[in-house]
Amino acid sequence: MKIIYEVMAVVDPTLGDRFEDFMAERHLSAMMATGFFLSATLTRSVDRFQMRYTVIDRATFDRYLAGPGEDLRADTLKHFPTGVRFDREVWHVIAEYNSV
Repeated sequence: MKIIYEVMAVVDPTLGDRFEDFMAERHLSAMMATGFFLSATLTRSVDRFQMRYTVIDRATFDRYLAGPGEDLRADTLKHFPTGVRFDREVWHVIAEYNSV
């Protein structure tokens, strides 16, 4: 069963553009380069950001957490030690629909 790993970030308004650039230009590509994710999206609503990563199954996601996950989190915290509050959630995909 596919997993959606969702990370929500509330960002200090003075850091918003820098955070967006970091996520779009560095972090999401680093996440995808791990080979654990099928896709990634980055969305923004003023001072809130949503990063969603699709994973083939829970076992794959657990391997990510045990491997490169810690390093990627540490890298983000190194660039943004203050001014960003993260919330993370794991979703199980029940149904998926795509247009043709």
